[in-house]
Amino acid sequence: MSNSEFTLGADPEFLLEDMDGVLKSAEGKIGTEDLPRIGTYCSMFEDNILAEVNTKVASNSEEFLRYSSEALREISNIAEERNLYISRRSYGQFEDSELNTIQSEKAGCEPDYDVYKMAENEVPSFEKGFPYRSAAGHLHIGFDIKKYNIPEIVKSLDISIGLNSVLVDNGNKRRQLYGKAGCHRPQITSEDLYTGVEYRVLSNYWMFYSEYQRSIYNGISIAFSEIKDLVHFSRIYESDIQQSINEGDCDKAANLLEVLNG
Repeated sequence: MSNSEFTLGADPEFLLEDMDGVLKSAEGKIGTEDLPRIGTYCSMFEDNILAEVNTKVASNSEEFLRYSSEALREISNIAEERNLYISRRSYGQFEDSELNTIQSEKAGCEPDYDVYKMAENEVPSFEKGFPYRSAAGHLHIGFDIKKYNIPEIVKSLDISIGLNSVLVDNGNKRRQLYGKAGCHRPQITSEDLYTGVEYRVLSNYWMFYSEYQRSIYNGISIAFSEIKDLVHFSRIYESDIQQSINEGDCDKAANLLEVLNG
């Protein structure tokens, strides 16, 4: 059955590694954004030196789980064609030999935003030789922007899925580059019409387990169904929410969720 409040797509990234766990560039191995590999429910291509999948938009949790798991299976198969594997790390250091191309120096071209500062986030610099990369698990959430306010949705998502991610995802190093609390990008059509939001806080941790995928979907549902209560909670505990997510503070995240559900 379709969800009437939102649709959900994703564009998770992955680090590639060889059989010894050494990170390898995805450049020239997956496909390009202009000429992607097409899967059953996704497209697959290289992004900087990482592999990325763009999943089909889901209208319910069963579709989201099916599209996500099939995308992971297909990108894994493509990597194995090159004797490479999908790493479950969301952050890692590449050897210099993987960083000697122009593409390896390119960061994301479009800005994203901090919902709390209402300002653009600083874009990390991938100047020649910078060895660290991180793998995100961005979520593309479509909804009626006449009914829901984008900043309120993002703040609600920080509570309904961002805090829980701190408890299950050991991705603190990734947040040194990307994915701090409130990180988002409005979704806009070529006609400058808003259609929803890209929630950019999470790493790709949720792609590897169906229970995390289901938890993500359910958390988004809660962000919509309980938005008034969550926005109120955010006003009271805003600094604690940001600190918990930005610093990976599990104790603070657990305490906040206990207060929320108490």
